[in-house]
Amino acid sequence: MIKSYLNKFKKTLLDGLFPIECLSCNRDGRWICKKCLRKIYIRTIDNCPACKKESIYGKTHEWCIRKTQLDGMIVAVSFKDRILQDAVHKLKYSYIKDLSTPLSEILARKIIELDTKDDLPNLVSLLISENPIIIPVPLHKKRLRKRDFNQAELLSRKISTKFNLEHQSGILKRVKYTKPQTELKKNERKINVSGVFEVDIEWKSKLKNTKIILVDDVATTGSTLNDSARALKECGALEVWGLVLARG
Repeated sequence: MIKSYLNKFKKTLLDGLFPIECLSCNRDGRWICKKCLRKIYIRTIDNCPACKKESIYGKTHEWCIRKTQLDGMIVAVSFKDRILQDAVHKLKYSYIKDLSTPLSEILARKIIELDTKDDLPNLVSLLISENPIIIPVPLHKKRLRKRDFNQAELLSRKISTKFNLEHQSGILKRVKYTKPQTELKKNERKINVSGVFEVDIEWKSKLKNTKIILVDDVATTGSTLNDSARALKECGALEVWGLVLARG
């Protein structure tokens, strides 16, 4: 409780000393102004989460299904985008929660712009008709206490509200405290998150034949999403997709 008040006081103080301005053009009033937000290029080519080769919607290829627990991964933007990099970093490490608003708008744009592909079914209609559950990739309670919020949950709540979908933040738990993935080499990341996630006991009997969309900020190797999907499918989830801003 005290930490929460201190974080709020710190934010108020910083907002007074350093007024909000666009990360890109320094225009006052927004962390990413509308003009710069429109400049962020939404990916038009989607890739299989396992082999990274082109696939419809980012759906896992039939020949890759044994390599990943994910049925697909929707990636909004290239991680090479400087504005995105800066925004994600400040959200997570400078604790600027307000950045979740423009970042969630980027995710929403990706979902909506997939509908412009005339040869494909309408993704928004597909999501709504199949009644998926939107859930965030959880933080361990120690890291959550330190940060005071889960950036993935901020994004997932806004997406669920935008598309009027069910949101559940308590389904998945991170039961092991691990090093941040960004501090590890590629071959260490899969081991680092192996067996880290479990489904809450109240949900273990409720996930049969459900479709789930896992939301996170950035996927590096995809190991975090993959282990999350493993835990969900072990409890009967029929389909698990990842939805992220970018993939490293």
